[in-house]
Order: sequence, then C-alpha cells, then structure tokens
Amino acid sequence: MGTFGYVAPEYANSGLLNEKSDVYTFGVLLLEAITGRDQVDYSRPADEVNLVDWLKMIVGNRRSEEVVDPNIGTRASRTALKRALLNALRCVDPDSERRLTMGEVVRMLESEEYPVTREGQRRLRSQANAMEPESQTENSDAEKVAK
Repeated sequence: MGTFGYVAPEYANSGLLNEKSDVYTFGVLLLEAITGRDQVDYSRPADEVNLVDWLKMIVGNRRSEEVVDPNIGTRASRTALKRALLNALRCVDPDSERRLTMGEVVRMLESEEYPVTREGQRRLRSQANAMEPESQTENSDAEKVAK
C-alpha cells in the first residue's frame, strides 16, 4: 500500500483503496515480469523512467516485441505476448472504471481466444463509443497491442 510506482491514480488522489487499486498494482507487476524492468528507474533516460508511461509509448509506436526481457529463456508467442500486454495495459488504465476485474484478468490470461472474449470486445466497443476524443488517444495503446 502506497509504494511509489505501484499505486493507482485514484489512491494517490483520494487515499482510498478498492479492488480496482489492486488490479492496477497487478498490472504493474505483470509489466515488470514481461519487461524485466522496475516500475520506476531513475538511471534511465527521462522518457523511460516510469515503466507504464514508457510501455505505452513503445506499444503506441507498434514496437511491443521490443519490451520483452531479453533474460527470459523461452520466448512467448506473439499472441501470448500481445494478450499479456493488452491485459496489463487494461489493468493500468488511469480510469478505474475501465480497468478489468481480477476475474477478467484471469480469464484473459488463461483464454485461448485472442485477445479478448466476445463479452470483453462488446465492452471495449461500448467504452470506445462513450469516450471523449482525448480519452480515445489514451486508450489507443491497448487497441494497437490488439492489432
């Protein structure tokens, strides 16, 4: 609770924790596992200090395969990588209402369907229709991973 780099934005603003706060933290841990990087690393260039922001930039530039930790012995398939990255990006969404539940996280990680169930696809479409133009830019990272 309260560890810099792992706290959800709503917790930082209000001090209140909930299930979606835990989902955010899990998303950060998943990103760390995929990349082999710490959430915050001040030894990196300024635009790479924050893992979540760096990853969104890399994925936004369609370079998602570059984020995988080179020390991982067995390379995951592109499908598995994209599923894990999409899952993680959905977990660290700054808007807690758009984050997955832990049940959805588990189903997505275990699913053979790629990358989201039909229910998840409907939810993504309805969220996209309800978003303001500036929010669409924020979420385009997750959409780029799915492509």
